[in-house]
Amino acid sequence: MGLFDQAGNLIGMLTGQGGQSNDSLAKQANVSSADFGKIMTLGLPMIMKAINRNSQDQSGIDSLNQALNDHDKADQFESVDQAAKQVDQEDGDKILNHVFKDQNEKEGIIDKIAQALNMDAASVKRTLVVLAPMVLMYLAHRRKSNNVSAEDMGQEADQVSREVEDHARQQEGGSLLERVLDAVTVDENQTEDDSLLGKVIDNVTVDEKDQASKKEANQEDDGGLLGGLIDKLTK
Repeated sequence: MGLFDQAGNLIGMLTGQGGQSNDSLAKQANVSSADFGKIMTLGLPMIMKAINRNSQDQSGIDSLNQALNDHDKADQFESVDQAAKQVDQEDGDKILNHVFKDQNEKEGIIDKIAQALNMDAASVKRTLVVLAPMVLMYLAHRRKSNNVSAEDMGQEADQVSREVEDHARQQEGGSLLERVLDAVTVDENQTEDDSLLGKVIDNVTVDEKDQASKKEANQEDDGGLLGGLIDKLTK
């Protein structure tokens, strides 16, 4: 039985569904399972959005297909534990360098996620580095399983990106993350130096502060909207 035969999909694998566990991935990133889940909640949509953005022309689709050829390994593993032990973090860092348009965007996203979650940037980076090869492994598996042609892989990446968004929206109606992902869709064609993804994460930071202010004003302590969503995704 292959890696995705149990978990079913990327979200299922990373959140520990289907009898799988993300503990080994978290260990590879040197973070707790809870922190891995929190970072994944914001980081996975960012990675998928960037892959989708880069697959809008033939050159981008060709690059994606080559990357998937190099990561077509899902059938070699029966569990996340097995796959996690083989994660090449140097490869993961290279993937992020290709996925995000430049070093400034990559570092900016890492810093903004860290700020939004009140974590250190090094932990966020290690987690994204571990996530990146797993994402490509999943896309390669999906390409093979669905018999997707190289020419249609851009459309397939778009569909996976939407599935990641839909999963987040289903967790909590009107949630902070839903509004952030909506902002990605609206601003998808942005070409300014102040990048799309950086602005999206800015929205997280601003809205989280706003939620904290409202919570203090109401003298409530419910962990915040983002915290509630993350808890749902990591349970």
